[in-house]
Amino acid sequence: MRRPLCFVFLFFALGIALEYILRPPIFVYAVFGIFAAVLFGSELYQRRVCGVCSCQALRMLSLFIAVSLVGGLYCGKELDRSDPLTLRNGEVVCVKGMVTSIQSGDYYKLTVKIDGRDPGDGYGGSNVLVRVYKGDLDAKMLTGAKVTINGEVSLPTAQRNPGCFDYRAYLRTIRVWVVLSCDSNNIIVNESNAYSLSGIFLNKLALLKYSLLERVSAAADDDTAAMLAGMLFGDKSGLDEDVYESFQKNGTAHILSVSGIHVAIVYAFIMKLLGGRKGPSTAAVSAVGLFIYAALAQFAPSVIRASLMILTHIAAMLLRRRYDLLTGACASAGVMLLANPLQLFNMGFQLSFLAIFAMAFAIPFLDRYLVPLKSSRIKLRRGKQEMSFDTLKEGGVQEIIRKLLRGILPLVVIQGGMAPYTAYAFNYFSAAAFFINIPVIALAGLIIPIGTVLMLLMRINDTLFDLGASAVENLTWVMTVLNDAGYRLAWGHTAVVSPPETWLLLYYMLFFIVSSESFRIIWQRKNKKYISVTAAILVCGLFLAWCAPGSGWDKSSLVFVDVGQGDCLHIRTPDGKNILIDSGGSATYSVGEKLLLPYLLKNGVSKLDLVLITHLHTDHFQGVVELSQYMKIDKLALYEGNCLLEDEISAKLAMSSEKLMYVYAGERLILSDGVYTDILFPERCSKEEYERVILTEEDENKSSLLMKLNYHGISVLMTGDLGFEGEDALLAAYAGDEDFLRASILKVGHHGSRYSTGNIFLETISPIVAVFQVGKNTFGHPHPTVLEKMKSAGVEIYRNDISGAIMFIIDEGGGCVIRTMLD
Repeated sequence: MRRPLCFVFLFFALGIALEYILRPPIFVYAVFGIFAAVLFGSELYQRRVCGVCSCQALRMLSLFIAVSLVGGLYCGKELDRSDPLTLRNGEVVCVKGMVTSIQSGDYYKLTVKIDGRDPGDGYGGSNVLVRVYKGDLDAKMLTGAKVTINGEVSLPTAQRNPGCFDYRAYLRTIRVWVVLSCDSNNIIVNESNAYSLSGIFLNKLALLKYSLLERVSAAADDDTAAMLAGMLFGDKSGLDEDVYESFQKNGTAHILSVSGIHVAIVYAFIMKLLGGRKGPSTAAVSAVGLFIYAALAQFAPSVIRASLMILTHIAAMLLRRRYDLLTGACASAGVMLLANPLQLFNMGFQLSFLAIFAMAFAIPFLDRYLVPLKSSRIKLRRGKQEMSFDTLKEGGVQEIIRKLLRGILPLVVIQGGMAPYTAYAFNYFSAAAFFINIPVIALAGLIIPIGTVLMLLMRINDTLFDLGASAVENLTWVMTVLNDAGYRLAWGHTAVVSPPETWLLLYYMLFFIVSSESFRIIWQRKNKKYISVTAAILVCGLFLAWCAPGSGWDKSSLVFVDVGQGDCLHIRTPDGKNILIDSGGSATYSVGEKLLLPYLLKNGVSKLDLVLITHLHTDHFQGVVELSQYMKIDKLALYEGNCLLEDEISAKLAMSSEKLMYVYAGERLILSDGVYTDILFPERCSKEEYERVILTEEDENKSSLLMKLNYHGISVLMTGDLGFEGEDALLAAYAGDEDFLRASILKVGHHGSRYSTGNIFLETISPIVAVFQVGKNTFGHPHPTVLEKMKSAGVEIYRNDISGAIMFIIDEGGGCVIRTMLD
């Protein structure tokens, strides 16, 4: 078997993945362990006792099953680990430890390795993330220091909306269980024995890093220093948000997050400085240089991967053994998973190894078939002179083309290999990435070595340092201009929905199988048996993926989206329409771009058929204003009085007035077969009354739409910011017809304010379920008196701040299943 280490890694990773997803009981491991032992024992008995040459495949199968079981058990042990601090959520604790890394921004994020609060407290050995406002803290001196911290414990935010980022799961992959929050005066650097030996090393590197950036900022400008910080150290905190977004959407953001390309450039630079010599001393210097660079980059997964692969290459060179890219990548990944099996689910780990596996599989395939090298002679006649040359010789046409392709192919292969996963994880596809990466990486190949030299020149020669800083400034300016040009192309990038996981699996199975060396040999030999086996494996893999239980959120009829302190209901009709009632919003956070857009794209929504806005308050309307910049919205419905603000609304939404529709009490909007919305309030008024209420902004809640959604017999009363006065007006308008107001689900008015949901109103509506769309706030929402009313009335309570998104699955017969993200 060729590349046995690759198969060992594959099944080890498979065992980790199955344990993480399925968490099977221990008896399942026992059953498969016995099965593997029987297979191995049977093969061994036939070979040694009976003298029969048995099938090697049985021995390999038993080995791979055993490796998968080891991977699963190892992952299970990691998943069972816990931090005693998780039991003290909301409490203030005192911990001691060493600051291992710092991220800067509006506040510092410190990763602290805990030594323990007191002997025997059980905290020792765990990591915590500390969020602290900067105050007078000095990041240069804090890195590597032993500190005492008094802070409030909180659990990291879990996935609050289906398909969206799970911060808690991400931190778990780097062995962080809790977050401490404190002020700068609650972090005390130990006066005696402030640094351990490892702390001194980290501190010296931090001093080097910050001194370099300060000097570059002084010699050039802050933008240049921020770009250099991203490219050399992976520190993006100083980058302008718009600049980073342009790199991200262009598929060039890897340049600003230290990746394998950076490590390769640094290694090539070290080898150039050493004159390209090969030997133990060169290997030792290279290894030390790579370790220091990995420490400067805070041991990012891509840096560790690239460093391990380069060290494997150096070892192969010293041992005079052939280096295989795929085996080296699998060995590096295996070492990292042995250190922490949950890294398999870290996005940085996945992207880094996906890129290298794509190269390892596809480049030999394309190199062999894309430019077939057939020797031919070309004759050129000039006057009486005739010249001929071989196209395969140095300088020949095909040889030149081949060299160009070999330089470009890795970039194209990486983009082709990563594009589907990028679309799945980040919801964009960048066509510009296929060509803009070429000049960007070429410029990085100049900037990174110059930046490395600047670290050496800081204390040697100020003139040379200033010249180098000026060169970096000019090169980063050129890179930014080129990247911005690609970003501004109309077809350069586009937002896309996450492809189904089954299609993603199909793509990568075909990608890796068809481009593999084994498949090429089987295909060339026309071995129908193995081709059939390969096809069967492909079909079985897809069938298992298709049969795997999903999250269930794709079947949702109604989702009360968690938008924080705001309202948003997502309606999926049976015929595939997508409708929002309100869209949340915040004055300090782009809910539309950062929350609603990812939620919709990850759940297969590429456009909205209709958005109904109850009123124009920020926490109801601002989200759709931001969302409209990125997603098509066919229609937007508001109360008719808002026609006086049509120009203002159209300008905010960049939407033509033809797409605006105005509604009032008594209208029914048919959304789909069996799905409709009745507008209950306010009634149609005169223009003069609209001017008084709308233009003078007397009370915008008086112009707030109240509507009742009916979905296959399940009714939802959407109340906006309805208060006591509005409730009384609604009850008066439907006096004698109160049954029409009854609803299965009540979206509680004004986020559960004490001035909403009166006793008579609640009795009239008689809901079975009450939904509080509320987030962290300083208004006291929801008020205890409102909660108590619901409990006394026997109403089932759901809250976005506690449960995350709330889903209702409604069948045609009116049956309803309720699920939440966090409960």
